[in-house]
Amino acid sequence: MSLSEYAGDEATKWATLEALRTKVFRAGQAYLFVDPTMGTPWDRSGDSEVEPYREITLELRAFQFPSQLCPFLVPLRNAIGGFFDHSFEQAWVQCAKPHLPYPICGWINSDLSVNELRAHLVSQMTRREDGKPWLLRFYDPRVAQHMTAFVDRGFHLEGLSNWWFLGSTGHLRTLPVGDIGMLSELPKDAITRLDWLRVINHVSADWLIHTGGGAVENDRLYDAVRAAAEAGLSPLQEADCIAFILHRCLVHSQIEQHPIVAVWLAEARSGRCHYVDAAACATPEVWNEIAAGQWLLKSNQKQGTSHG
Repeated sequence: MSLSEYAGDEATKWATLEALRTKVFRAGQAYLFVDPTMGTPWDRSGDSEVEPYREITLELRAFQFPSQLCPFLVPLRNAIGGFFDHSFEQAWVQCAKPHLPYPICGWINSDLSVNELRAHLVSQMTRREDGKPWLLRFYDPRVAQHMTAFVDRGFHLEGLSNWWFLGSTGHLRTLPVGDIGMLSELPKDAITRLDWLRVINHVSADWLIHTGGGAVENDRLYDAVRAAAEAGLSPLQEADCIAFILHRCLVHSQIEQHPIVAVWLAEARSGRCHYVDAAACATPEVWNEIAAGQWLLKSNQKQGTSHG
């Protein structure tokens, strides 16, 4: 089922809402996690469509964020209707429009006091590299859905009993949680891996377009990202990375070994030419040859002797 079909399936939508309702309201105090950086789907000064609510601001003092742009929690008190249903509706809309901001980040459970919960979340968002703080946006669903598979398999959140969110296909997903005192240490290359997530999410959206809604295969996607990095591409070369990764996933899984493609990558690596421009100028004959894969057999034959 494609993303658009899934997001347009009313029966699936309501079944997902009811499943989430059951999970969220059976495991301690429930909260909604909101990131207002790019706005919220309601008027924070008072919207008649949203019941009165309380904001628990997660002050990011290390980054000098103004309070109105800091993430915040909303305690959820009513399991039926009200703010919970409204938040789910907005999150469902986000799934069908991954290029737009994601203010609805997830629903969490914790038995900690408000002050303890606030402190634990802020400590897990505020990381340091060479003494300087950097913000770990694990709470953004576009990051969360790749967090444990691509960034850090040991990542978990302490002080919580659950963290639920909607992935890009509208399916319920979770972030792993752990006991207090188990603050996970990120690998040394975590920042680099996180920088690749913007590229990964762009590729995922383009994949759906190019395949007519075909399911994104994350293992292939992550392998292609590693190949891009090994070829010397930087996630800051966004257009080149997106093009190469899509080609590796959808044209040929070893495309970087083709002699013409190897030249494109070398030119992009040196800054003399963009990979995406070179690829766009290639003839249909070149692309047909790459997709067929016969060149790989010839290449392997040249690399070693044959016996028998």
